[in-house]
Amino acid sequence: MATLFGHPDPAEIARLTIDHLLTSYKNGAIRPIPSGVAALRRAAARGPVAVASGSPRVVIGTVLELLDIASDVREYVSCDEVPAGKPLPDVYLEACRRLGIEPTRSLAIEDSLAGARAGKAAGMTVVLVPLDGAPSSAGAEAFADVILTSLDELPLAPKRAAKPTSIDAALAAVRVPERGAISGYQPPMRGFGEALREFHAPLSQEPSRHD
Repeated sequence: MATLFGHPDPAEIARLTIDHLLTSYKNGAIRPIPSGVAALRRAAARGPVAVASGSPRVVIGTVLELLDIASDVREYVSCDEVPAGKPLPDVYLEACRRLGIEPTRSLAIEDSLAGARAGKAAGMTVVLVPLDGAPSSAGAEAFADVILTSLDELPLAPKRAAKPTSIDAALAAVRVPERGAISGYQPPMRGFGEALREFHAPLSQEPSRHD
């Protein structure tokens, strides 16, 4: 890594990587996961929402602002702020603490194996929405309470009088009037790990969804 980045100090490498990542996002190298913004806003209309992410806090905050969803997210927590990252539950437990909601009364909306394991270890109801072709999703089904193919399927808008679906039943089992929805998705963006690997790539490269 020191050879790649031309600097021997890991802290300086991290700073340069984050600076590069933020510049890339501000120059347009970011696009939402399909249905992600709408699903988040439906959740925020129904109860408090937090983001629990492995990205640095400054990156999470910047992306929320760029996507114009900062006002919809009550709290956001980086794994840098807790003792351990996913698959351990620390980041989810801290997000629940900041929202003032018990983990057992919260949903963890995830797309990865590490995230699903973290949500389950925190005692949350895990809703898995795997990304097509993403290696990080492999094996996550074993830790999910509900598996969806799209964020459009999340019934986070007020329910209509109809026969409950399987996801309705799973969410009803949480038994709270206002459920905390804590997204384990990186705010819809390319992951920090990918940016670290591609630090040397030109800023003009094609924007991609997060890993």
